[in-house]
Amino acid sequence: MSFSLNDKHVIIKYHYIDDPYDDRNAFHPCSVNEFERQVLFFKNNFKITTVDEVFNAAQKELPEKMCTLTFDDGLRDNYQNAVPILKKHGAIGTFFPITKTFEGFLPATHKMHIALSLEGVDKLVDIFNTFLKNSFPQYVKKFSISKTKRITTARKIYDEIPTANLKETMNIIPRTVRDLFLNFLFRELKLDEKKFSGELFMSPGDIRELHKEGHIIGSHSHSHEAFDTIDSLIVKEEVATAKRILDDLLESSTSIFAYPQSAPNKNVVDILKEQKIRFALTTKPRSVSLNDDPYLIPRYDTNHVRDFIKEKIL
Repeated sequence: MSFSLNDKHVIIKYHYIDDPYDDRNAFHPCSVNEFERQVLFFKNNFKITTVDEVFNAAQKELPEKMCTLTFDDGLRDNYQNAVPILKKHGAIGTFFPITKTFEGFLPATHKMHIALSLEGVDKLVDIFNTFLKNSFPQYVKKFSISKTKRITTARKIYDEIPTANLKETMNIIPRTVRDLFLNFLFRELKLDEKKFSGELFMSPGDIRELHKEGHIIGSHSHSHEAFDTIDSLIVKEEVATAKRILDDLLESSTSIFAYPQSAPNKNVVDILKEQKIRFALTTKPRSVSLNDDPYLIPRYDTNHVRDFIKEKIL
């Protein structure tokens, strides 16, 4: 669904907020100027507020137009580039850090962003298929990556087929195989995981400072695994660990969650309820409506807003 000014209650999802440069070309950031253009657009047309206020307004079908600006992963460029713009325009954001990054951990998703920035996707697919053939021949038939036929349309729909399939394969292969491949790839490319983690993600101190400044902090799980690809006991550990870390860090109870790679299901919702999470966000692209479930709240992507502004306003 396309973003429209007819939408009254919307939530917008951002990841990287930065100006593009060569060795991060697979990150596909929202540029700093584009981000400020969108903040101004929302400031002039909506009340920028919290997830719970937007959701409750939709449930009551209130006429006032409201929006929430959300930021997944806890990326450092959000702190450096987005937060000053929010402050300049008197707006708040809702941030969803991946808590294991506080330990110098680099999630598989972000390892792929880095690798794709440094090597062409065709070469990476070839490297993976060769790795599988040499190290795990029993998985060749099931997990060899196609460059022409899309594996899924559940996510990565904005990526070209080889890129989408490479990313999705990192979700669906056994974790041992995935981690061994990514470690092999980082050794081949001579990359330092902890160094990149420190460069890409906010520190606990940054998160605490955002909270003190009035921004909202929610959970994005502990290690950013797609929940529809892992056992429910691991999901429970992912949710509980992230919540404990954030609750201790902020000295308050975290009650909002953004599904990592947008993979909700009934069992996950039950786990969130057990952990006293009140709202959970997906990436289904539409406005929030009267009949929405508080654990399946939709969000537009920044690109939907960008395209609307270009087509209708500029």
